[in-house]
Amino acid sequence: MGSGTLDVQLDKAAIELEEVLVRAEAANVNIESAQVGVARLDVKSIKKLPSFLGEIDVIKSLLLQPGISTIGEGAIGFNVRGGEVDQNLLMQDEGLLFNASHALGFFSTLNPELISYVTLYKGNIPAQFGGRLASVLDVEMRDGSFQNYKAQGGLGLVASKVNLEGPIVKGKSSLILGFRSSYSDWVLRLIRLPEVKQSSASFYDLNLRYTDKINDRNTITFSLYSTRDDFAFNNQFGYEYGTQMGQFTYKKIFSDRLFSRLSITASRYESTQLDLDGTDAQELDNNVTYYKIKELLTYSPDNDLELNAGISSILYQVDPGDLRPRGELSQIKARSVEREQGLESALFLNANWNVSPAFALSGGLRLGMYNALGPGTFYEYEDPENPRLVNLKDSSFFAGAKIVATYTSLEPRVSFRYRLSPQASIKGGYSRTAQFINLIANTNTPTPSSQWQLSNKNIRPLRSHNFSVGYFLNSKDNNWEFSSESYLRYIDDLFDFRDFAELTANEFLETQLLTGIGRAYGLELSAKKKQGRWDGYLSYTLSRTERQVAGINQKNWFPSNFDKPHDVSLVFNFHVNRRNTLSFNFIYGTGRPTTAPIGSYVESNGLVIPIYSDRNQLRIPDYHRVDLAYTLGKGYNLTRKIKTSWTISLYNLYSRQNAFSVFFTQRPFQAPVANKLAILGNVFPALTFNFETL
Repeated sequence: MGSGTLDVQLDKAAIELEEVLVRAEAANVNIESAQVGVARLDVKSIKKLPSFLGEIDVIKSLLLQPGISTIGEGAIGFNVRGGEVDQNLLMQDEGLLFNASHALGFFSTLNPELISYVTLYKGNIPAQFGGRLASVLDVEMRDGSFQNYKAQGGLGLVASKVNLEGPIVKGKSSLILGFRSSYSDWVLRLIRLPEVKQSSASFYDLNLRYTDKINDRNTITFSLYSTRDDFAFNNQFGYEYGTQMGQFTYKKIFSDRLFSRLSITASRYESTQLDLDGTDAQELDNNVTYYKIKELLTYSPDNDLELNAGISSILYQVDPGDLRPRGELSQIKARSVEREQGLESALFLNANWNVSPAFALSGGLRLGMYNALGPGTFYEYEDPENPRLVNLKDSSFFAGAKIVATYTSLEPRVSFRYRLSPQASIKGGYSRTAQFINLIANTNTPTPSSQWQLSNKNIRPLRSHNFSVGYFLNSKDNNWEFSSESYLRYIDDLFDFRDFAELTANEFLETQLLTGIGRAYGLELSAKKKQGRWDGYLSYTLSRTERQVAGINQKNWFPSNFDKPHDVSLVFNFHVNRRNTLSFNFIYGTGRPTTAPIGSYVESNGLVIPIYSDRNQLRIPDYHRVDLAYTLGKGYNLTRKIKTSWTISLYNLYSRQNAFSVFFTQRPFQAPVANKLAILGNVFPALTFNFETL
């Protein structure tokens, strides 16, 4: 070996790279942000979690966050900090979702492969969002590739999916298509209940998105969203429901400091409940149609101040109930409730201001107005605070789109952050919220056909005050995050249901409702490790959700149907190597409240009459479950055009028969007997194959 010279000639060449959108967060975003009560979900982390039958689910991953719960498997929706299911605003881009559940709550309709980011506001809600009391789930969908054609998909035990994307005009426009469909009936055959074995369920969801960059400052997007579910239980009853939605978005950059986003949305949610057999065979339709327009302006005069201002308006058209007989043997009499219309509009202004390096503010004001519109018949009662058919006074018919009732809502929103050190801060916030459309369901969990009801002359909107405060701490290397948040919510107006309320296609619905107030309060603790050979998080929620309603429990405070004082979630990921990951989660929750017999007496003829407790004074057994998953990730061979991965999961590892409900049956001349309904009582294994072309 010796010294020498090597001449290397370099030539110039232009290589066109695909556009890469980088959405990054500061290392200390949980410390720096002025928003309190915000959960941001990482789609990559969601894919690692053990899932039911291998289907990755955004909604189910939310249940592992503190302050978020559900009453059990097979329940539609989720509860946030003491709010009911319908008090969460679910948004896909700017579209509102009235039901984001497949298979009665076992899966969600959100396709995680097409999502750009997911943000849940469960504390202080920014002023650009409104119309719900408890939370906002903001799901932003991504555009397709502007440079290359790609295909992605997966084969699972209950469903398969495929996603296609690529440029229409390279570098200028793109199209992305996602489709998922199920074949899940064989799973129902594995469940122990004979009634479930004779049931069937199927669903699909479709997303289509076209994006065109007109120029450097103007972009338009068209998107379509469609879902459909069909479910039949033991040839006795069933549900058919789905959503059709179209959106148009126009984004304009006026300058480096001023941006505009105009969106127009039209959507229809349709649901049908079927009673399939006997003399009471029937079909019940409930539908919600809406048209929405929203203009959002964002102005950043400097790096320390960002202003958001705009206007929005939503026209609702609700068909509360159309009941008709099914089959020749049915003795059901057809009846229907008139269509309802309502216009919900708002002006809003929100600001994010870094006042100093230590102190930051986020606040704004939302001015909402709701108009109940005709045509329709509206009733007046002698006692408007306690409407009953016996005190019905008069009725009036309003023709056309005449305004029947008007409600205004002034909603201040403010939160702050004070940084104690580079690794610690305290935050607090207050928000006023109002809700003008509500879900009517007097069951433990809403059904797909539960009625949506607009506010009117006799049914006032719900309103609440929301307070929260928290302490946030990071380790010096930012690998550990700790938080402690407490919250308090007062609900000025809420409604509950009279005993044995008749809600089906009832034109006098207000006579079945009772008004009251509510409160929810709690403490949320969490610890999270973000990187390393292992990562994960532990969260614990201590909370109460109570209400006080005239006519129930002597107007004493009582637990709501979803009150769960203790809720624990543990997620643990062990990275065997760069490709392989073992994931484990454990979930525990206090059993929800129920009403049950606490005694009985015998009449002279020998009949045993049960004596029931006050409403929701007892509880079903506690809930707990362990899930396990192993992911063999994609390879790192850059020359391969197709990359594959496998996921093996075990849901409900130790076959816990968690009670969904406890109900009582009684034979003649005998005392009532308790029965437990467990939806899932077995371990459910799953194997999922995923592929992606590059």
